[in-house]
Amino acid sequence: MRPGCVTGAGLRPAAKAAEPPPDPTARLRQRDWLRRRVRMCYWKQWRYVRTKVRNLLALGTFKRQAILTALSSKSYWHLSRTLATQSGMTNEWLHRQGLISVRDLWMKAHGYA
Repeated sequence: MRPGCVTGAGLRPAAKAAEPPPDPTARLRQRDWLRRRVRMCYWKQWRYVRTKVRNLLALGTFKRQAILTALSSKSYWHLSRTLATQSGMTNEWLHRQGLISVRDLWMKAHGYA
């Protein structure tokens, strides 16, 4: 018998038996990462400073924050987590734009919602 092929009376891989319990915060980090990535893509799509300021103001961001963020030379990834982008591109706004919640899909598939 090869080591690691059988554990106990059942036929399960040893790696599965030794797998740690799922990390509850891992799903939250993944969800937050996905939202940040989508914000980054919108920020990159807007391209010009004038477009960024106009869109942030339309989404309800304060004028000063919108201008300072749009003029910043930091990377798209860093700017996707600023006060201006998160107050303008809220989670509710992302949902209205069509971002699907993986958690909601999982709950619907398993009959919880």
